[in-house]
Amino acid sequence: MSNDLRSWFVTFPNGMIPLVGNWGSIISPDILIGIDPEVNKVVRDIMSSSAYIVNKLLKYMDKLTIFRDTLQEIMEKTDVETRDIHSNISTLSDLFDETEEDGGVIARKYMLNQLRINEDIHGDVKLLLDGTIEKMKKNREGVGMIKDF
Repeated sequence: MSNDLRSWFVTFPNGMIPLVGNWGSIISPDILIGIDPEVNKVVRDIMSSSAYIVNKLLKYMDKLTIFRDTLQEIMEKTDVETRDIHSNISTLSDLFDETEEDGGVIARKYMLNQLRINEDIHGDVKLLLDGTIEKMKKNREGVGMIKDF
């Protein structure tokens, strides 16, 4: 690819779209590796839709600020809805205080559940890696057989 800045873009009738990743994107492409393909598609649709809207509104500051404010409202609502239980535990002693049903017991159950999830993920990753290693060994053996021929 040329060092000319124009070569980093594809020109469409309504403007230029970057070929390289979203400059302001928080999501790194390697984070999406291994994610369910449907989730990956939705994430990419959201990112490209947001970039498209911003590109369309660049000349209209009032509409651009409305879009930004709307996104910030959604972000705040999402933060409240997805805040995990750790934010509700004020001190470490609350975590281990068995007298408080809403603090210690719930936190302990949450942590045990997270450990189980991590064990399940670890088991799945181990199976995936074992399968990949076996395939690589077979491929290597196959290459060796071709060389011997």
